[in-house]
Amino acid sequence: MLVKSSLALGALPVAKGVVSWLPPHAVSQAILDVAFAKAKPPPVINLVHPRPVQWAALMQSIGDALVHNNLLTKPLPIVAFEEWFSRLEQKAIGASADDFKEMPALKLLPFMRMIAQSDKSIRKVTSDGEAGGFVVFSTTKAQQLSRTMRELAPITAEDVALWMKYWASKGMFM
Repeated sequence: MLVKSSLALGALPVAKGVVSWLPPHAVSQAILDVAFAKAKPPPVINLVHPRPVQWAALMQSIGDALVHNNLLTKPLPIVAFEEWFSRLEQKAIGASADDFKEMPALKLLPFMRMIAQSDKSIRKVTSDGEAGGFVVFSTTKAQQLSRTMRELAPITAEDVALWMKYWASKGMFM
């Protein structure tokens, strides 16, 4: 949704902080690890990446992967989330059904506004928490119960390239 909308807006958004996105295979394996663990699981486990990566690095990898997969001839510029959101908000004025298809982030305009506002505030402080103003979750219990969570490597540019390749193969960018 974010990537497809960024293609239409002509820029990728950058937010200060980290993202703790989990690849789908890690989510499913961690659930199995917990389900079959000898120890009784707690009522709640935070399944977020135990080794988050910088949002900026992720966006750079996305831009590079879009070029590598021949979806673009040159990388999109990376702009502050606030600027990206401003572009999205302008496109929302009088948006047609085709605009919503081309920029699915329009469907989440209030959510995107919240991220833009949070990012603006976060940029004024020096801490490097979760991007977009989201809460940082502890993964201690998840790592105790799940080998997958304990051993999970940070998301790499290669992971991002695989996502872009898969999404392109499914027609997401059309």
